[in-house]
Amino acid sequence: MGKQKKWQLYLIIAVIVLTIYNILPTVFYYSKPLKSPIDDKHSSAIAEQIVTRVNALELQAKEWLDSFCNLLKVKPLSIDVKAEQP
Repeated sequence: MGKQKKWQLYLIIAVIVLTIYNILPTVFYYSKPLKSPIDDKHSSAIAEQIVTRVNALELQAKEWLDSFCNLLKVKPLSIDVKAEQP
């Protein structure tokens, strides 16, 4: 191997510094504790929001499956969501 040039060392140090600079805000954000505990009412509201967002993806998931089947040249009889397991 050839001798390492000085600019390569500076480049490595710059990449490490930029990586740490980009990661640290995330570490600080997630290391803080919650300001208040989550009660039953708030947790129920969050769960309802999650259910609503997941159910909104149902049509998009059907379209994606249909497109994927077309790419594979597979023709399924139907793509439906089970009523008992939405």
